[in-house]
This record gives sequence, structure tokens and C-alpha cells, in this order.
Amino acid sequence: MGRSSFEPAQVVRAVRRLSARGRYWFNRRHLFYELRRRGQLPEVDPVGEMDRFASLLTRYEAEHGRLARLVRPEALVDPSARPPLAGDVLDYAVRRVIVFQHLDTLLAFAKSGFQHKMVVALVTLDGFPDHVWGRLRDQLDAGLPTTFYALHDCTGEGYGLAAAIARQLAGWERARTIDAGLHLAHAMELGVPLRQEPPVGLDESLRAESDEARMLADGSYAHFEAIRPLRGMRWVWSRLHRRAEDAGFG
Repeated sequence: MGRSSFEPAQVVRAVRRLSARGRYWFNRRHLFYELRRRGQLPEVDPVGEMDRFASLLTRYEAEHGRLARLVRPEALVDPSARPPLAGDVLDYAVRRVIVFQHLDTLLAFAKSGFQHKMVVALVTLDGFPDHVWGRLRDQLDAGLPTTFYALHDCTGEGYGLAAAIARQLAGWERARTIDAGLHLAHAMELGVPLRQEPPVGLDESLRAESDEARMLADGSYAHFEAIRPLRGMRWVWSRLHRRAEDAGFG
């Protein structure tokens, strides 16, 4: 990236827009795309660009102070200490579960209170948070139908998340997996520009002969956080409710 720093006024405006004036949380990818929309980040080779952005952001915060409402997964000392669920939700069965591709996306949803709008568990496939997964396994052992929604980027890796969840839950007959992530068609519908990286390998569950799979294999992709937080949560709400007109947030 050509810049060594960001314009402070643009960063302030970006944070205000992403957080809807302090109401919602965002992660570094959200900020990356917001600053790009504001002309602060030129298009460069995407390989390693998020690491370079994180380094620039660290230097910026060292000079101007920590940004409010930015989630920081690296600061989690005990990931199981704060359940990303509302109040006493763990006291009863949770029939819907969002499985996130990225921990920092989960944290943005949880800190923004998505689980207060909808009775839903928020987890990652690698077992975060452990105590929530423990409760989910208990209810699956008891035979309670539970639907797991895969929320992912529009990438080859993201497209494989639903199949990975299904494999992990294969021992439970009442576990259902639904792909609720960002696909190429969704990105185009939402006005999210597709970006290009080197060709990538695809999960075996993808149909290599489809146009969509070929585009992914050729390196076309879009990150979920190219959508601003509030709009992204509204979109996920509509995906889970199957009716786009029900915003659920705002």
C-alpha cells in the first residue's frame, strides 16, 4: 500500500459511518473497505494486503489513539468467559446457530447485539466458544432439531464452510446445515465489487463445472465485510427469516 498513514478526518468519518454513530461494532476488514471507499487505500496486489493494512492501522492507533467499536480478537484472554448469547439463552434450547468463518465477524455481531434481536447461538467451526458448543452438543444428543447456518465470505474457502459443518455434525441426525453465506450472485445484487486474487483450490463439495465455481477457482472473491455492519446484519437476518423485507435491525 502506497500510504504510510491515513487522514485522521477520514478515519473518524469511517468509524462514525461503520458504527452508525457508536451503535454497532466493526472489524478490521470493515474498516479496510470503508477507507478504500473513501480513497484512503489504492488498489494493490491483494496478496498480503490485509496484513499490511493491520500494520498501518497499528501505527495509526499508536499516534492517534485506539479506535472505538473496533473488535480485537487478539485481546480475548478467555474466549469462553463472555458468551455471545443474550442473557439466559443458555438456559433453554437454541434451535438456530450461526457458524462464522471468521472469529472477528462473530465478535462484531455479538458485540452489536445481533443475538438480542433473534434467539440464535453464535459460534465458529473450530469450537468457539467452548461452553456454547457444549450446550449445542447436549441438545443434539437429546435429539432436538437444530439448524446450523454457515456465514462466510464469497471465496473458495468460504463456499466450503457448509460442507465442513455438515461433516463435523455428521453423527447427529437432527442437525441441519444451511449455507447462508455470501455468494457471487449476492455480491452482485448488493453492489459489492468482485476482486481478483491468484487462482485457488476449491472444496470437493463444489461443482467444478459450474460458472460460479470456475470464477472462484480463477480467483474472483468478495469479503462479507465489504458490506457495512448494519446492512450486513440486516442481510443475515433476512437470510435466516427468508424474507428480505424484514430488516430486524435499525
